[in-house]
Amino acid sequence: HISDYANASCAEQGGLWTLADVFAEYFEFLQSEKEQNLDIDIEQVYRKYNLEDQDDDNAGTAPFDEDVKDAPGGAPMSSYEPYEDDYEYEEVDLMELPSNARSELWRLQEQFEEEASVLNDDLMLFVHQMLQSRSHAERLKIMQRALLQEERRLAARK
Repeated sequence: HISDYANASCAEQGGLWTLADVFAEYFEFLQSEKEQNLDIDIEQVYRKYNLEDQDDDNAGTAPFDEDVKDAPGGAPMSSYEPYEDDYEYEEVDLMELPSNARSELWRLQEQFEEEASVLNDDLMLFVHQMLQSRSHAERLKIMQRALLQEERRLAARK
């Protein structure tokens, strides 16, 4: 937590550093939500192209693993993180999938990576600015700018 490193005044809970912690956790939540949405989108592609294994022994398995081969640039596809612990993973070679499915999966992965990168960059900039600031007034302005930027981002999504 940011406040573990930067709350030199040892101010009470509920102060600016606590708010900064909550804001940083919010960004982490957004990243986690993006990962879950990617998982859902991958599952939808999997179903759309009837790529589900018909073997009952593999029913309930997650379709993709970190070791998926032949993603663009040699980068592995993100792992499919199931919502239940009883799922097993199977490796899928993208080159064995129909070209439309490969294209959709690559597009989803690239979109996820771009959006996650933006979120991560925004979070790191916020944390860096807060830690580098020299006054409470400066930290308040940083917090205000970050909240306004997030408000604009949310309004644009509507």
